[in-house]
Amino acid sequence: MQLITRPSSQAGFTLVELAVVLTVFGIVVARGIPALSDYTANSAIRRGASDLHYAANLARSEAVKRNIRTELRITPSSWAVFNMSVTPAVQLQGAGLDPAARASNATVGFASNGRTFPAGTQAAIDMTRYGATCSSTIRCLSVRVSSGGAPSICEPTKSAGSYGACP
Repeated sequence: MQLITRPSSQAGFTLVELAVVLTVFGIVVARGIPALSDYTANSAIRRGASDLHYAANLARSEAVKRNIRTELRITPSSWAVFNMSVTPAVQLQGAGLDPAARASNATVGFASNGRTFPAGTQAAIDMTRYGATCSSTIRCLSVRVSSGGAPSICEPTKSAGSYGACP
C-alpha cells in the first residue's frame, strides 16, 4: 500500500492579513501620538518644578546649616544658590532646568533661621512648557515658597480647596 502525500501548505501570513494588521496598528499609533506629546510636555514641567523644589530646599538648608543668608536665583533655564554673607556673593550650587521647560525669573532669599528674607516675603515661580500654553491637557505648575521658607509644588489652575491647588 502506498501513501499519498499532499504538498504541505506554506506557513505565514497572506498579503491581505498583513495589510489589515498594519492598518489597525497605524490607527492605534495615530490616536496615541497626541497623548504621548501631552505626556512628555507634562513630564518636562514636572521635572522642572521638582528641580526648583529641590533648589529651594537646598538654599534653605544651606542657610541654616552654615548660619548664613542665602539666595536662590532662578532664570528661565537654570537655578543657582548663592552665599550672600560674603562680598561678592559666592555660588554654592546650581544647575540647568529641563530644556523643554521654562521657569519665571525669581530671586528668593533665606535667612539663617530658614525663613524667607526679608522677613515675611513669599515667592511664586511658575513652570511652563517651552512653546506651549497651559490647558486642561498641558498642566503648568508653580513652586511656592511660604514666608516660613517651606517650598511646595501646586497647580495654579485648580480651584481653591481642591487637591494640588495653590494656597
